[in-house]
Amino acid sequence: MLKKAFFLAAVCALPLAACNRHSSQVDPVAYQQDIDTWRAKRLTNVTGPDGWTTLVGLYWLKPGANRFGSAGESELKLASAGFPAQAGTFDFDGKTVSFTAAPGAGVTSGGRPVTTLKLLTDADPDPMAPTVLNLGSVSFYAIQRVDRYGV
Repeated sequence: MLKKAFFLAAVCALPLAACNRHSSQVDPVAYQQDIDTWRAKRLTNVTGPDGWTTLVGLYWLKPGANRFGSAGESELKLASAGFPAQAGTFDFDGKTVSFTAAPGAGVTSGGRPVTTLKLLTDADPDPMAPTVLNLGSVSFYAIQRVDRYGV
């Protein structure tokens, strides 16, 4: 019986000894630096020019033409001072999104004026995805969330 008790105590002590040895190998200064680095990067990502704090709208696309602008009849309405009544139209066929700019709206992508353009969504594997459109201080792009597409 004594041998069983000794064996049981030894078996229980081994995992505790292993845990204790492992935790002493963690450098607390390096660990804190890793956390601080992650926090700084996260803050930059959230509050930067393309971060979540700059989001002004999320519009889910319906099949067909989705007019985008500040006009009341726009399916995707962005009521903002100086934003054109009609910026353009997002055409959605259920799998792909294209954009046709309204004449004179001034929509650009990559610094070039846009007339009509097939858009890469944020879910496309292409390294150039997503296709970002710009109009004044507003940037917008197509997103895919499972089977839903939005801007």
